[in-house]
Order: sequence, then C-alpha cells, then structure tokens
Amino acid sequence: MARFCSNCGRALQEGEVCNCRQVNMGTGQATGQANGQQNNPNMGYYQPYTPKRAGIPKLLVPIGQTVTGGVLILFGLITGGWDWSYISYVTGAGFLLTGICGIIEERKSRK
Repeated sequence: MARFCSNCGRALQEGEVCNCRQVNMGTGQATGQANGQQNNPNMGYYQPYTPKRAGIPKLLVPIGQTVTGGVLILFGLITGGWDWSYISYVTGAGFLLTGICGIIEERKSRK
C-alpha cells in the first residue's frame, strides 16, 4: 500500500520520514506558517488512516421501511380510486412486509 507525505505528496516507504520541509527551508522557499499552513509537528510523517466504525443501529432500516410502508398505504387510502393509489398500496405493502421481516430477523439474531 502506498504511503505519501502529508506535506508534499511524495511516496514514502513504511517508517520513512520525508525531508521536504528541510529541503524547502534550505532553498529559501517559504514553508509552514508563511504559506498560511499551521505548524503541525507530524507534518511529513506517515500517518496511517484508521476509519471510525459507523454506528448505524441495526433496527433503523427495518423501522424506516415499516413506517414508509404504513405512510404509503395511508396515502393509498386517502387517494382511493386513482391510479397512484394502487401503486401506493403495492409499494406500501412491500415496504411494510420487508420492514416487519427485518425487525423479526433482528430479534431472532439477538437471542
């Protein structure tokens, strides 16, 4: 996996420290705070990316599907007799059943 300097973008080997800040200082080029960057002590060192685990509750999707199905069925009842009311019944029933099955499946996996 390639590693890159967070300052100049040069490819680094594992454990290697980039010397771009020292090279830039030796040539008289403006670096660091003079460029508007904050002084970061880790600048130029490889920093591994560690993603945070997303904490989405497992019941969030099935509950959302159940609620959406109920709303679609209610919309179909309110607009009864129109073409989209039948479409609303069918999609609402699908969402409702999928949500209920998801809730039941989640409850079984907890036991």
